[in-house]
Amino acid sequence: MRKVIIDSEIFTQFPDFKRGIIIVKDAENALGNKRIKKPLNKEIEKRMKEDLIKHPFVKAWDEAYLKFSSDPHKFPPSIKALLKRIKKGGGFPFINSVVALFNYISIKYLIPCGGDDVSKIEGNLHLGFARGDEWFIALGSEEKENPQPGEVIYFP
Repeated sequence: MRKVIIDSEIFTQFPDFKRGIIIVKDAENALGNKRIKKPLNKEIEKRMKEDLIKHPFVKAWDEAYLKFSSDPHKFPPSIKALLKRIKKGGGFPFINSVVALFNYISIKYLIPCGGDDVSKIEGNLHLGFARGDEWFIALGSEEKENPQPGEVIYFP
């Protein structure tokens, strides 16, 4: 990956939009890394006692999804999906240390957090509105899927 480009339409539609980008090299991404499991489990335990689905940070993501014509009830923002899983009685599978770190940051600060393996990205990475003919393979799937037209996505 050479650089991240955010299409100007994103800022037109979402004037308060802010995006943090962190590049990590040589991350220890072992399945059994206990350094992240303990704080993640502690945060899950804390969040199980709270009703955060209506928290202003979470509601703001619902509103953003509605702005780009995505139903936040059918396709919830990742932070909302994580909180729902916690509320239903637990956590989520430990995929690897990096995903666990994203989940920890998401539930601690109530923000969506995710990442990409930049070694697999050729050229630039764009953030913009989908046309609907782009494709992706969801985590844990082998099937190609298309985003909804107007959905905010990363694309090459």
